[in-house]
Amino acid sequence: MKKNYKMKKTLSIKQFISELGGDFTEHMKKRIMNLWPRCVLTRDNDRNVLDLKHVEHTKYDCAKGKGKAKKEYVYGQLLINEGQLYFSNVCEEDDKTMKASMVDTIYDSLSSDDMYYYDEGDFLAKRVDDSNIDNVIDNIMRVCPPMSKKHLKIISRYCDVDDFNHEVIPL
Repeated sequence: MKKNYKMKKTLSIKQFISELGGDFTEHMKKRIMNLWPRCVLTRDNDRNVLDLKHVEHTKYDCAKGKGKAKKEYVYGQLLINEGQLYFSNVCEEDDKTMKASMVDTIYDSLSSDDMYYYDEGDFLAKRVDDSNIDNVIDNIMRVCPPMSKKHLKIISRYCDVDDFNHEVIPL
């Protein structure tokens, strides 16, 4: 299999919308932008399957397994197929990442009328549209922590205003 080394592995929310969100409605784009600057999206070999993570990649104690393992939460997996947005029932889970419990709640709340079977039934994804985008984003925002003051100070070098909470960050 030939690898595409030019494909970006980490996307900001803005890059995600400009690269893959061409068919999204304005309402969907606006709501997805609410995840900025808290979240980034990561992907492996498939450019249309992206995991949603906190921008600081904070590690938490893992309840599963032995020892004091720390892992990063994945707050959802998004899939783009033919310009449509889908939310998956699985997330990347390995020795560095674990699925946030809210992922199952979000997935279960979505209507199952329009589903996508990815990679011959490897996992399911339910369609996200104007009727349910608010619920998806609100639930992600409920569990995804805000950026730390330290991180805000770092990004304030590149922008004058934190668009998320509309505060000017002192230098």
